[in-house]
This record gives sequence, C-alpha cells and structure tokens, in this order.
Amino acid sequence: MNPKIRDIVQELTPPVVYRFLSRVYLTARGLGWDTFYGYPTLADVPATRNGQNSDWYVKYATKQAENLKLEISRSPMGNDAGLLVLPLLVSAALDGESIVTVLDFGGGVFKGLTTILEHVPDLKGLRYILVETPTMCRAVRDLLTKIQKEKFGGTAFIEAIDDIPSSLPHPLIVHARSSIQYISEYEVALSRLLALAPEAFVIAHTPVTDAPTFAQAQRNHPHRTLARWVFNRDNLIAEIEKRGYRLACIFDHALLETYRDSKLMNDVSMVFHRLNYGKAR
Repeated sequence: MNPKIRDIVQELTPPVVYRFLSRVYLTARGLGWDTFYGYPTLADVPATRNGQNSDWYVKYATKQAENLKLEISRSPMGNDAGLLVLPLLVSAALDGESIVTVLDFGGGVFKGLTTILEHVPDLKGLRYILVETPTMCRAVRDLLTKIQKEKFGGTAFIEAIDDIPSSLPHPLIVHARSSIQYISEYEVALSRLLALAPEAFVIAHTPVTDAPTFAQAQRNHPHRTLARWVFNRDNLIAEIEKRGYRLACIFDHALLETYRDSKLMNDVSMVFHRLNYGKAR
C-alpha cells in the first residue's frame, strides 16, 4: 500500500477498526499478523529454505524496485529526522585533532547543542556558538555556563552572541534551524552566514512552497503573532548555491498542506557543501 494512502486511512479510521483491517490485509498477502516472532536460536525458527539466497526472495525484492523513481523523494520523514543532521555532521568532522566550530544561528534555547550532546559521545574539540537575540542570549547564558562546566570541564568552548561574527575558525558548520524564515531581509543574513565560508551549511525545518515566496502570520503562541516567510523551494536553493555551494541532501518533514490564505507548503531540511570543500583555504 502506498505510504501516503496508508497514513490517510489510518488517520480517518478508528483504531480498533484499523487494527482489524491491517490484520486482514496482512493475512491476504501471506504475511504474519506480527512482523517478528521470538525463538531461542536461529535453528529453532521455521524459516523458509535458502532464505535470502533464493529465487523467491530475489523476485520479491526486485519487484519492489520496478517503479523506482530516480528523483529527489518528497516522501515525508518526520520532524525528528531534521534534528539528526547536525550531530551526524559534527561526529563526521570531529577527528580528535582539529577543533570543529558550530555556529547555531537562531538556535533558540540551544536545541542544536542539545542534540549534539544527546548523540555524539566524544565532544573533545567542539566549539559551539549560539547566535540569538539579545533577550535570548541573556536568558540562556547561565544555562550554557552550566553545560560548559559539566560537559567541557570549564574550557571556553560554548558561548552565546547576538550578532553574526565576521570570521570563525575552521572546520566550520553553520546550522540555521527554523530561523531564516523570521528575518525580513533574509538574503542579507544568508550572505553574512555564507561569507564565513563554512564547509557545511544546514537549513533545517524551514517552510517552503512550489509557489512564489510569500509571508504568513504564525499564531501558535499564546496571544502572540509572529511573521515569517515561506520560501519558494527552488529560489531558496538557488540563493545559496550562487554563493559557491551545492545542495548535498534535502528531505521533506511532512506532507504538503495548506493553511488559510496560503499556498501548499511543508518544512524541509537541506545540507549544502562548499564547492571547494576539502581543498586548502
């Protein structure tokens, strides 16, 4: 069943009815009601002869690839997938020798640092810089100092500043999660961030549309309204790539949806690499 159709059916069907229909569907396809069953050893499992080294398995596997589309997937991956991008890049960059700098632009209550701490076991050589509003910086500095002492032994590897610096040491990862859309002159912010020449530039959880770029009123905060952009997907990519970067990875977080007086949209995360990535600066 198409995953999108399955999700819609599951959303509209009462849980008790859906579970029954799921089991009927699995039985009709010759599948077990539960995907996995437990046994003490492999020898105890009543497995089909030859397993994966058989014609039936190869036919089953290749059948699934017949309709393969060689294009960027628009299938949603969920919000949590975007949170893993930064720790994956950090873990790949930390080589035990050089200091890796992470600039977390508009990182709020240092969510970027939190995800790094949750997933990267060895943080030696990490320098984390949060760029936020003056109000947010004042609010989180004590918390950052506490994390610095507990995780970094008091060394000066964590700081919060209220403006984009003019230069930073490399290797450098710039991470902009759910932030660019709130800046009126976002092209200026992109220019300043990319002027730092990071090896990797991450745009995470950012609203895009296939329609022309438009503005929205965001009203999911009590008694407050925020203004934000919803970017034309191709134009945003072009805006970054014209500054010497290439799109390395992109994925959607949710199905396309529309809101009042808005066009179809969803959130994406994208990773860009500098074109001369890996060469001497």
